[in-house]
Amino acid sequence: MVEKLVASDGKGKQKSGSVIFVSDFVHINGELDSLMAKLAYDHASWLAPIANETASLESSGAKVKVGSGVLMAKTVDVVLGEPRIRPNAVVVPMVWTPTGTSKLFPTLEADLELSALDSGVCRLGITGRYRVPLGVIGEVVNNAFMHRIAEDTIRRFLTQIASVLES
Repeated sequence: MVEKLVASDGKGKQKSGSVIFVSDFVHINGELDSLMAKLAYDHASWLAPIANETASLESSGAKVKVGSGVLMAKTVDVVLGEPRIRPNAVVVPMVWTPTGTSKLFPTLEADLELSALDSGVCRLGITGRYRVPLGVIGEVVNNAFMHRIAEDTIRRFLTQIASVLES
């Protein structure tokens, strides 16, 4: 789904760009209570194994390499927000911001959600959005292939988290 937004940058200038929504999920083996405790309250236990540079245990973030392979990989700063506990689910807000040449890559604002499906099986999902950078050129590149790379990146990230949570 693509939605065109126009917003102010706070300095009176308008910034525009498509907002692209991404969503994916994987199934994960385990009981909701134990998986929820790790995902919501022990970020270091699942974020550290997939991070390049791990933040301290008190921190809610890390640097993580994301992408769809060696050629299309980027290091991002991942910051996790306060978990929201729901009946049979937990939602952890997440923002990942590219490091280095950050204007070439979008920032992703998303929610990680873990929910119970059946006894011993849960669903780990991510739903988020990013604004296409670089104006018209960015729109063309995103439509041509970058959105598929973003979707693949989300899937790889979920798969990594699921693998660590299951172990």
